[in-house]
Amino acid sequence: MMRWLPMLFFVFGMLQGIQAQTDTLLEQAEVYAQKNEWRQVAKIYEELLEDEPENAVYWYRYGGALAKRAQSGSKLWALTYLGTMENAFNMAVALDPKNREARWALIDFYVSVPGLVGGSFEKAMQQVEALMAISPMEGHLAKSYVYEYEEEEQLAQDEAELAYRLLKQYGPIKRNAIRYQIGKIGALYGIDPAQGKEQLQVYMANYSVYDGVPLAWAYFRMAQLYDCLKQPDLALDWCNKALQKAPRLKPAQEWLAQHRAKK
Repeated sequence: MMRWLPMLFFVFGMLQGIQAQTDTLLEQAEVYAQKNEWRQVAKIYEELLEDEPENAVYWYRYGGALAKRAQSGSKLWALTYLGTMENAFNMAVALDPKNREARWALIDFYVSVPGLVGGSFEKAMQQVEALMAISPMEGHLAKSYVYEYEEEEQLAQDEAELAYRLLKQYGPIKRNAIRYQIGKIGALYGIDPAQGKEQLQVYMANYSVYDGVPLAWAYFRMAQLYDCLKQPDLALDWCNKALQKAPRLKPAQEWLAQHRAKK
C-alpha cells in the first residue's frame, strides 16, 4: 500500500493545480465582466468548457457573456452568434433542468429575437411551462413577461397578479433578478408598490453585472413606483437618475415628457 502513496500525492497535487487554474480563470472572468469586456469573458468560459463540458453553470455564463456582447456590439456580429447563444442556454438546461437562470435566459432570447432569426412565442412559452413546474411564482412572472412583449397588457397583468399571490409561498428571495421582477410588476400594474420599492432597493444594493437588467432600468422602475405612491418629487428624482445613467432610455424620456406636460 505504501508504494502507492507517492502516486496518490502526485494526483492530489495535480488536481489542486487544476482547481487553482480554474479559480484563477473565474476571477479573471469576474474582472473582465466588471469592465464590460464580454469578449474576454466569453473566451474564458470557452476555455473552461473545454475541460468541463458538462458544467451547466459555465454554459449559462458563456451564453450570457455572448448576449451581453451582442447588446453592446454590432448587429451583424450579434446575428452570427445567435445560434451559439441559444445552444449555450439549451445546453445549460439540458445538463441541469432546474437551472432557473438559464430558463429565464431562453425566455428572454425567444421573445426579444426576431422570428426570422430564432425568436418564437411558442418556444418562449415552452420554457415558461418548464419554469412553472420548478417554481409556479416564477412561472407566472415569466408568463407576464412574455405577454408584455406580445403587448397583451391584460394577460400580462393577470399573470403578474397570480405571481404576487404566490409570493408568500415562494420563501425568501435569494436571486437578485427576481427582486427586480417584483419591483417591475409593482411599477407597471400598481401591485403592492411599497413591496416593489423594498425589493428594488435590495436589488440595487446587491446589483451585479450578472443580474441582467441594468441599473438605469431599476432607477426608472423606482420612479414609476414613487409615482404610484403619489410622491411625484421622488419619482422625478429617480427618473432623472435613470436618464443620467442611460440618456437614451426611451420609457424614461416619455415618462419625463408626460410629467412636464402635467405641470
